[in-house]
Amino acid sequence: MVVRGVEVKTSKIKTINSSRKNRNCDWCSEIIRSGDSYKYYFCFGEGTSVSMHPECFEAMENDPNNDPDHDEFISGYNPRGCNCGFDVGCCKQGGV
Repeated sequence: MVVRGVEVKTSKIKTINSSRKNRNCDWCSEIIRSGDSYKYYFCFGEGTSVSMHPECFEAMENDPNNDPDHDEFISGYNPRGCNCGFDVGCCKQGGV
């Protein structure tokens, strides 16, 4: 995968069944609570880990703007479980 123009290798995506501590979701910035399940992977080129609610990971995977070879997103730019970018017309945001 390419992130900010640099080839980055990632670990396999893991499903962690029970978080040992509270942590922020890298997609929506909401808290993943201790005891909740989450998705996790590590970016070797950047030396960073990524943790997401399962529904946020699915939203990232289904993002129509997501290029599978370019996994780049801004943390907190999307609401939990959605890839609308807080579009007021999104049904998950109270739109029609």
